[in-house]
Amino acid sequence: MTTDPELRVTSDRLLDKLGELHNLEMEKRAAAPGTPRFIEISRDVEAAAREVLGFSARQTDIAVESVAHPESSRPPIETIDPPREVPEILADWREAERRLGAATAGTEAFESASADVERLRAEYRESFDAHRSAE
Repeated sequence: MTTDPELRVTSDRLLDKLGELHNLEMEKRAAAPGTPRFIEISRDVEAAAREVLGFSARQTDIAVESVAHPESSRPPIETIDPPREVPEILADWREAERRLGAATAGTEAFESASADVERLRAEYRESFDAHRSAE
């Protein structure tokens, strides 16, 4: 079953690519047909349109999955927080690992750092999977 972060990442990437597609098409409209630049932009527009189609197809797949698993209702995309970027999570995870290494086993500091390490490991996996699946 797909995660909500994957749905959000897919939607965000679709919107970004639509903006890029719009900008490319506007640039193409200003270029003279038959020139090397016009051809280059036309190819860029075509590539961006294929990516838009891919993101749209993935969203349709997610929608179909949701119907097949009604017990896992999904919130609207606009209410889903985007996953944090992997480098940000990794930095927090490293810091939690340092705290864990410096803490004495059985103490509150140790338990807190240990919980943070586990939480950040899970967040990393979810963010990594969401970004990878949305590509």
